[in-house]
Amino acid sequence: MQLKKILQKKIIILGFGREGLSTFKFLRSLNKKKEIIIADKKNLSDFKKTIPKKILKDKNVEFFLGEKYLSCLKSGEVIIKSPGISVFKIKEIKKAKKNGAIITSGVNLFFEKTRGKIIGITGTKGKSTTASLIYSILKKAKFKVYLCGNIGNPVLDYLKYDDKNTYFIIELSSYQLEDLEKSPEIAVFTSFFPDHLDYHGSLKKYFEAKTNIFSPKTKIVYNAKFKKIKNFLKKYKKNILYPCNNKTNRISKDNYLAINNKKIFSLDSMKLKGRHNKENILAAVMVAKILKVNSKIIKKTVLNFHGLPHRLEDIGKFKKIYFYDDSASVTPESTREAIITLKNKNIGTIILGGLDRGYNFGMLARTILEAKIKNIIFFPDSDKNIWGSLKKSYLKFNKKYSLPEKKSVKNMQDCVQQCFRVTSPEEICLLSPASPSYLSFQNFEDRGNQFKEEIKKYF
Repeated sequence: MQLKKILQKKIIILGFGREGLSTFKFLRSLNKKKEIIIADKKNLSDFKKTIPKKILKDKNVEFFLGEKYLSCLKSGEVIIKSPGISVFKIKEIKKAKKNGAIITSGVNLFFEKTRGKIIGITGTKGKSTTASLIYSILKKAKFKVYLCGNIGNPVLDYLKYDDKNTYFIIELSSYQLEDLEKSPEIAVFTSFFPDHLDYHGSLKKYFEAKTNIFSPKTKIVYNAKFKKIKNFLKKYKKNILYPCNNKTNRISKDNYLAINNKKIFSLDSMKLKGRHNKENILAAVMVAKILKVNSKIIKKTVLNFHGLPHRLEDIGKFKKIYFYDDSASVTPESTREAIITLKNKNIGTIILGGLDRGYNFGMLARTILEAKIKNIIFFPDSDKNIWGSLKKSYLKFNKKYSLPEKKSVKNMQDCVQQCFRVTSPEEICLLSPASPSYLSFQNFEDRGNQFKEEIKKYF
């Protein structure tokens, strides 16, 4: 829906975290006297530090906060919701939509308003690394480029930099894509595994949300290893498809990156670890090639790219133990990749567990046994599910491998104490939980940061 029409209707901003505040500031920049409703399940006392006094004194703002915050949805004509609020879960949003309310987001407003070119990146895993690498390559190539979205600040905060020559690299989660109305000029789909089913309600809905990033006019870079993505794109014309991880665009056996069957450069000296990151590099290089970036710039940027925090991050050696922070691995598939990457370096201890989303841990269990990991330190609640899968794999292999010793902890201080207690010298201690963090931590960053802080308390 056009912004002019939105401003003529009764607007509710649903959720007033960073996204909600960004949306409010944007709307106020368009109309200083527009009446706006702000709704959030938090109470006013929870917002003392985050809501500017200027907003609290705004006579054209009405607050619905606390337990009855959803009651205002009955009268809303346009509901601009924050990404973490699920339409599937909240019946009041469903009812409002049924009654004719328009459900939209800050991302949609940005896509409507911007004149610049948008490169959107999504995928269950790999989107942050791929988005950051694309940004680094374009920045090195002197593009006017900004990195935003799920990886950083809300997209509406970047409209002040907008012009027809600007490139916006936007990491897009399934939450942000769920109601996306327009597609970017270039869309990148890195990977697909079961995730966020509690938010979307089913794997089908989750995949549908992800594929909202595509349109018949979008140049599409995708990981052809994932058949579900590949099959979905069969209905699109081939001239807009740029597959990676196939026969023509791939990492060769001698570790060269090849585009259109032409070897570009060797990845032997790359700083990123893991075969999954080679796939992310492929996608980023494909985008750079579409934009005709010089190959020397691409090579230099890729080989010097260190990666992001909490993604198989080498923390260092402490008391003769090597510590790795892979807190961003919140699915069993990404934890498997971490183990496979470090398998030959002798993983002594792995830290697993968190919010139980009902993942299938069968393949992860097999990988843990094959890697001969001696110790597992568990956080609740997915620990029961993971341990059950390990015991099944143990019996399936006719007890060929030994079951790891297990310890259960509830906080990071106890966890790190156990790490030093059970991990032998010259072994690796790996935080790669295969589960979301929310039961015990604010997010995966908080989990990883606490891990580092507790380790360094020993020194």
